[in-house]
Amino acid sequence: MSNQQRMMIRPLRDRSGFSAWFDGTIRITDPSYMTDRFSGVVPLEDLTVAFEQPGLWEITANLMDRVPDARTGSLVMRRAVANPKPEDTETFELGHTAVDTGHVAIVAEKFGPIGNWDRYAAALLENDLEGGDIARVDGTIVVASGLGDGKYAVYGTRLRATGELVRVAVDFTPNQAAWDLIYGSRK
Repeated sequence: MSNQQRMMIRPLRDRSGFSAWFDGTIRITDPSYMTDRFSGVVPLEDLTVAFEQPGLWEITANLMDRVPDARTGSLVMRRAVANPKPEDTETFELGHTAVDTGHVAIVAEKFGPIGNWDRYAAALLENDLEGGDIARVDGTIVVASGLGDGKYAVYGTRLRATGELVRVAVDFTPNQAAWDLIYGSRK
């Protein structure tokens, strides 16, 4: 499927990232979970997010700021028209997403699975994503994950008055065991 057939995705003008129009449900998942080649395999963890109102979202990736290297710290989606005061919002855990290929993708659910995994995987390699990089690949938005394989928390921020979702963030901060393995124990 072409990018236009899947969902509207355009580069942001003022910084790295993309804007995308979502109307319905998206999946935040390892892109390999969106293929037919793994039929019968239950993903380690997969998350769907439903949007009650269609809208334009800004998607950016941030570097982890607490470590000496340049790993992706978070993938953040922010509703373009929403600029609420912090006291008018509440943040909560939406769920988790898992990573097996070192990537997390945002995929519009209504367009179904990735049709050709070999072509998709080749496009991932062409983009050569590193920490903080975000790319558009065959109608999806993809970011390199913080530490490759793993399970990561996804948080939502909603307006207190209406419950409208205005922000979604995948947190790639490593768990304590991974942190100690890579950066040494805090002891």
